[in-house]
Amino acid sequence: MVQCMVVPARSIVTEFKPFKEENIGREWTAAFGTWRVQDGNLCHYFPEKPGDNAKTMIGNSVDIESFKRLAAIKCVIAPGGAARVRIRIRVALQEYDGLIVSLDESGCEWAPFFGMRPVLSDIASGSRGHEFAPLPWPDDQKYHQIDIEGTENGVTFSFDGRQLFTGPREAGRPHHQLMIESFGTAAISEVRIEAMDVNPAPAPRDRQPLRLSAVDDFYDDLCYAKFLDPAMFDRLVGQLHELGVERIYWLNTLVMRPEAIGPNADPELNQRINRWNHRLNNSPAGEPSGSPSIQATYPFLEKMIDAAHRRGMEVYGVHKLFDLSVAMETFGKTSPFVLEHFCKTHPEAMLQRWDGAGENAQATVARIVLYKSDNSDHHIKPEQISIWISDDNKTYRRLAGQFKISFSTTIKTFARHWEGGHEAPTSVQTITLDGLSINEPYFVVHIDGQRNFSFGNRLYRLAEVYDAKGQPIATTRNLPESPRVSDAAWEGQGGFVFIGKTTCRQETGSGRGRDFQEMYQLLDGNDLGIAFSRGHIPYVYGAPNPMHSQTQVFWRNWINMSLDAGVDGIDIRIMNHNNILDWGNYGFGPQVQSEFLKRYGRPLRRDDNCHLLHNELLGDAYTAFLRDTASLVRGRGKKMQHHVSRPMDCRPDQRPMVNIRWNWRQWIEEGLLDEITLKDLELESGFYRQVMDHATRHNVTTWHCPYLGVLFDASSTWAVTMEQMMRHNYAAGTDGLMLYEAATFMRGDADGNINLLYPDLRRIFSIRS
Repeated sequence: MVQCMVVPARSIVTEFKPFKEENIGREWTAAFGTWRVQDGNLCHYFPEKPGDNAKTMIGNSVDIESFKRLAAIKCVIAPGGAARVRIRIRVALQEYDGLIVSLDESGCEWAPFFGMRPVLSDIASGSRGHEFAPLPWPDDQKYHQIDIEGTENGVTFSFDGRQLFTGPREAGRPHHQLMIESFGTAAISEVRIEAMDVNPAPAPRDRQPLRLSAVDDFYDDLCYAKFLDPAMFDRLVGQLHELGVERIYWLNTLVMRPEAIGPNADPELNQRINRWNHRLNNSPAGEPSGSPSIQATYPFLEKMIDAAHRRGMEVYGVHKLFDLSVAMETFGKTSPFVLEHFCKTHPEAMLQRWDGAGENAQATVARIVLYKSDNSDHHIKPEQISIWISDDNKTYRRLAGQFKISFSTTIKTFARHWEGGHEAPTSVQTITLDGLSINEPYFVVHIDGQRNFSFGNRLYRLAEVYDAKGQPIATTRNLPESPRVSDAAWEGQGGFVFIGKTTCRQETGSGRGRDFQEMYQLLDGNDLGIAFSRGHIPYVYGAPNPMHSQTQVFWRNWINMSLDAGVDGIDIRIMNHNNILDWGNYGFGPQVQSEFLKRYGRPLRRDDNCHLLHNELLGDAYTAFLRDTASLVRGRGKKMQHHVSRPMDCRPDQRPMVNIRWNWRQWIEEGLLDEITLKDLELESGFYRQVMDHATRHNVTTWHCPYLGVLFDASSTWAVTMEQMMRHNYAAGTDGLMLYEAATFMRGDADGNINLLYPDLRRIFSIRS
């Protein structure tokens, strides 16, 4: 029975004990997954028979089974938000497979790759593991209590009466939403929410019915079918038109250099297209689909525009200005793709590392010291430790010869990763590997045997590497290329990721708000060790520096290509797939150093006194580019749009993603934007409300763009959830819903047809209010 009680000082107490079936879809809204009420408990169920339609993860790049297991349900605490919140949740995990409980931007997660020890998650930036607590979730299937206290300055999590950690938040922002995500089968017996200093609900807007648009990332279409017949573009647009879509957002990433394609193409460069065989860009049968489609039907965008305009639809070109090119290192320096070619031929225009390649990078490794974050006992034994070396980061061989292994406790003063200075001295456990002689470019400390999750630290503090004179050796470190969930011994097979996406957990880096180096890593966790590459990667491939003149020319020319093709507008997206692991060290270089000194009268240093000014400098350069772009686009009679996405929700004291301050408020106030894309914003979050209020005040059209892939993948009740999403978007005040992305619900086949995977979508998408 749900009980709501108003108490003094504008406070509301809401209790769910027991739950009722009608609570789902009313007080509790399923974001995705299957949720039911059984015996008074709110329960997450796996889909009984997901069938082929569940396998809609774009690119086939994610473990499909894990997404079938994913589910999330949310409860609005107060429509206008509350300054303070106290929450009690009692929950049992029938499957020992992970849980996240979050209050707005801060979440507490129990995850298998941390041995079900709780970690602090940053929901706004989509990154995990900023703090770590050693108390694991008991494997007893009993109910346990989670307490959350939200104040004006932070969110504190406790488990069974023991305080875990506090996540910071933007001062003064009200609390809006409680969310529970389950990766196993969670059963929630009780929730009590006390909201204090509650704000009044916002007044509803007078508005037109919800508009509908769709994003088409053609790269994802090619994951399922070849496009050898130009008529397939017309059929694709026709299907979207039948669904009621009025505008198509075309992700304009597959752009070829003019000299690479067509009757007058350079033969050698044209042949490089046929070498494009990225692992994601293959048909389900495993054969390449991208290269033959390019040769047969390029240019693509013009065909989409023609098909759309004949039906009275619009097409906007979407530009990801910071992105790892789709070719992903396939071609070497010379590439037929416009973006990749620019990034590889103009490394000086990329965001550069503050210290270049690092000192002493090629010295012989004589000693490796591993540091735990504290002096509590761990369970690693000497016989579990081995070292592996490689010349190519593809195959590793075990280091021959003997070396000394010693365990000890020492007083350690850790350096701060970015802010400069040092932490207070602390007593920590260490493992020292001495008497080494390693000259190979890649090496691994491997921990064989049981995953005890007992020896952990932040990634940049976990290890130090020295030469025979005791001088530090600069290294880049990371994790195995693929998640290792079995107990089979690792024997040197497979490489490691040192730049690009992380793979053992969701990617974190330039597309997100927090630095992976700030995350905890467990030496005896799922990854079973730590990998090293000599030196530091000098620049971020795929992340151009907005201050560099070459970047500005390239971006302008790229956008002009879309305008020349006949698009009706330009939409610029910042979230991307270029996720280096310590992006906080990038965004420097001679030009940035010079401009910093000129503006602020002092040199740019890697310390806490400079980093906010550094972010401001790059942010102002990007805003200047956006002013020029808005003038260019509107001068051609087109509309200007820009993403405002979750990682832009950054407190003033935090480093923003890519070290660039994203001045979205200023863009709106200056009138640079006609429309904005609300990428991955929760409709009841404080950040969403801030953005919506600002956009409404300045008459800027808003499009909500949630990711729909998990909705179809993880839920046998997707249709009900999608209906709720349509109505929720209208009630939340957005002008339109952007379907991200078309390949999740329609795709081509070998016969050249475009098939709608979920026919009931025609009825659902007709719900506009």
